[in-house]
Amino acid sequence: MYSNLQFDEIVNIARQAHAMLPVTSSPWLATPFSFLKEVPIKTRGKIGEDIITTWLRNKGFRVDVTPETAIDRIVNDKNVEIKFAMLGQDGSYTFNQLRNQNYDYVLCFGLSYDSAHCWFIPKVEIIKRWLARDIIKPQHSGKKGSDTAILKFKPSSSGWLSQYGGTLREGLQKIITSLESAEEEDEAESE
Repeated sequence: MYSNLQFDEIVNIARQAHAMLPVTSSPWLATPFSFLKEVPIKTRGKIGEDIITTWLRNKGFRVDVTPETAIDRIVNDKNVEIKFAMLGQDGSYTFNQLRNQNYDYVLCFGLSYDSAHCWFIPKVEIIKRWLARDIIKPQHSGKKGSDTAILKFKPSSSGWLSQYGGTLREGLQKIITSLESAEEEDEAESE
């Protein structure tokens, strides 16, 4: 049987080892989002989806959760894949696991220490850039890198993405105009 003294000794040794490590401070510690760094990536992505869902509903959009795993949400009758990323140490957002699935748009939601960003990108643009191996690159080497892709960029130099959003205000405007345009097209096709 181990005594508390033995455990206390291990705790003290561990503290000494910890004290010898270089001091690092995460810029996330002073933000209301620091808890997101403590949860597993999959949980973090789910929380990001929930934040965006609530935000869109607060803006007056119809947002439905779908049981289909290839689509995260249905927003005003359009299939939307939501990708969430937190700003990395290199100043970039990395949106992982892009796939060629049954969505109309990808909503990339990026959270920084002191701001948030949003891009609403049509699927055709995602696929075009992926096939060109432009800014969207294969994420894994399986199936010659054709099953999943990654989108990584600095929000300050998003280039071609600026036409699809940027700040939350710009992203919201793109969502509004894209969905209004899609509704008009759907109405024209049904006539």
